Amino acid sequence: MPNAARVSREQDSRAATAKPAWKPLDQYPIPVVDGLRFRWLSSVLSDGTPDSRNLSRRFREGWVPTKATDHPELQLRSDERSQFPEGIEISGLLLCQIAQGVVDSRNDYYRRVTDQQMTSVDNSMFKMNDKGDHGMQILKPKRRSRVVVGKQAENDPDSAED
Repeated sequence: MPNAARVSREQDSRAATAKPAWKPLDQYPIPVVDGLRFRWLSSVLSDGTPDSRNLSRRFREGWVPTKATDHPELQLRSDERSQFPEGIEISGLLLCQIAQGVVDSRNDYYRRVTDQQMTSVDNSMFKMNDKGDHGMQILKPKRRSRVVVGKQAENDPDSAED
């Protein structure tokens, strides 16, 4: 048998011959830019009419349509009948951007509102009523059990399941 050229183990590995992993494309990509947040907003209702109510509200919050010229890396083709020909719109969704500071401010506002609501709930749950006992009776379950047999069970309202 003739001497065949042998390949070393380091050169003969699966990693050297592996195919690149395939992954599906992101249908709605979001660019990454420092200081900006991006979001796909509904611009068309399911029946094909413009969703002006939603867009009007979002624009008042500070969202601005993202221009396709600002993000050529997305390589997207917008809808032909778009209300925003310079924007990026796919399947009735418009890519919009807002300053990160506005998002942080909005999140702080809603965090404060939530904290105030939780404080209010806690205060009403723990406040004292005129009898001097706590108003948290919902946390005091009935701990009484009783076994009734026969005809007594049918006539006993306490033995009925709650």
